[in-house]
Amino acid sequence: MDKSFIEKLYPSTKFIFILLVILIAILSKNYLVNYSFYIMYFVLALMAKKSKEFNGIILKVILPLIIIINLMQLFFYPGNEVLFSLGPIAAKKEGLEYGLLLTSRLVAVGSSFIWFFRVTKIKDIVVAMENRGLGKKGSYVVLSTLQMIEDLKKQSQVIMDAQKTRGIEVEGGLIHRIKAFVPTLGPLIMSSIANTEEKAITLESRGLSMKVVRSRIYKLNKTKFDSTIQIILIVGMILVIGEKIWSF
Repeated sequence: MDKSFIEKLYPSTKFIFILLVILIAILSKNYLVNYSFYIMYFVLALMAKKSKEFNGIILKVILPLIIIINLMQLFFYPGNEVLFSLGPIAAKKEGLEYGLLLTSRLVAVGSSFIWFFRVTKIKDIVVAMENRGLGKKGSYVVLSTLQMIEDLKKQSQVIMDAQKTRGIEVEGGLIHRIKAFVPTLGPLIMSSIANTEEKAITLESRGLSMKVVRSRIYKLNKTKFDSTIQIILIVGMILVIGEKIWSF
């Protein structure tokens, strides 16, 4: 399957881009600007044919946090201008505005990292870091760390499927799922330890600790277009920081 234009960009180009967006989001006090970054990332994810995965994580992870934070700030943030009351507690305009600003930054930062890891393969990130001089051991640490959550997710699903075959009910409401998940923690931890040992043996059998020059089948090269975009983005970051300092 051919990569999209977004996926073909060098990992550091996309990373500098999200750093610029995060910088703007942190310094900006306009929550509409920060929320608009979600729309931008959705369009970019759509161009990379990753919009479904991108939106799925946003809805599962970011949206519940937005609702909780906004409600907490709306009713408990100190302020004088009351919008409406629910019994002994009152919703204040100051809390609404602060909650929107806080969650807009969360949306901008969260969308940045979710988009980056959806449109950038882990092996591309590792190869790019190796191109910058990261050693093989360091590459393995980064790779294993990035893959840890995905590996644990797959392993937990295997254990849950095994429990289903034994007649154990693992589906239902939230409380029932939590009760069903607790017994999987033991096998999950033990299997993770066993997998770590197997990986260590595999790496040693491939001569990871040997100090020799290695060839690489998978190569990733930075283009002139990537270099140009990176320069523009870095200049943009300098201008944003300079404008903020000047405004003081």
